[in-house]
Amino acid sequence: MATSTGVSPDVQIIQAMITPALLILASGSLIATVLARVGRIVELVRKIAEAVKSSATEISETDRKLLLTLRKRAELAERAMIAYYAAVVCFVLTCLLIGIDRFVNHMIYFVPVTTAMIGVILVLAGSAFMVSECRVAMHQLRGEIDEVTSHN
Repeated sequence: MATSTGVSPDVQIIQAMITPALLILASGSLIATVLARVGRIVELVRKIAEAVKSSATEISETDRKLLLTLRKRAELAERAMIAYYAAVVCFVLTCLLIGIDRFVNHMIYFVPVTTAMIGVILVLAGSAFMVSECRVAMHQLRGEIDEVTSHN
């Protein structure tokens, strides 16, 4: 039986279940971006750690400050990843709940909407963490530039 739009209710349910997939895809892209940034943080930490291990001297104050900054960046990126992964869970759950809602004759229509909204809020939170991480990274970069230019 077709609706006024000419599409059967079952097809409409499938279409509704696919919609959160776009949000899942977007969250996946954000996760990939965070993982790339974490990879760079790991590289820098390992580079400093190797230099400290191979050196007979203690860690310099500059490297100590850099490691503390990298720790802060890693913590912010971790929070962002947690938020993004939790958002993916919400969006997958939303897909499932849309189908379940159909089977229970739309008695829980508000539940998939709520889980989708929670997912969007988690994406917002993850993005806020990444804005903070970017600000810390830019502060770090400006400090490194200032240090290099002050030696001339």
